[in-house]
Amino acid sequence: MGASGYIVKRAAQEDLLHAIRVVARGDLYIHPSMTRALFNETHVSAPKKELEAQTLTLREIEILQLLAKGYTNRQIAEHLSLSPRTVEGHRANLSGKLGLHSRVELVEYAEKHGLLKAREQN
Repeated sequence: MGASGYIVKRAAQEDLLHAIRVVARGDLYIHPSMTRALFNETHVSAPKKELEAQTLTLREIEILQLLAKGYTNRQIAEHLSLSPRTVEGHRANLSGKLGLHSRVELVEYAEKHGLLKAREQN
């Protein structure tokens, strides 16, 4: 049937009685000492990829889009008038920021975040 509340073992008798009353009337109860832990867990568990995606530069996004479309580093360099080493640097930055290391992971990320569609519309 599921849980309707959470109380810690060290809770005072009054807290236990209060929790029982809250749950009996159909509400949820979480012991106050758990509130901060639950709040922190929710915020800490946000994926690094989601947080770091906001820090990508326009050039990194452009390179990610081209990588996802199957361009090699050399083709990207030619397309953007960059050196292959510069493209490699941007790719390393992408991998570091997103925590993704293979081309497949980068392509999946680009697809998931609509970066391929954005490129096609331009």
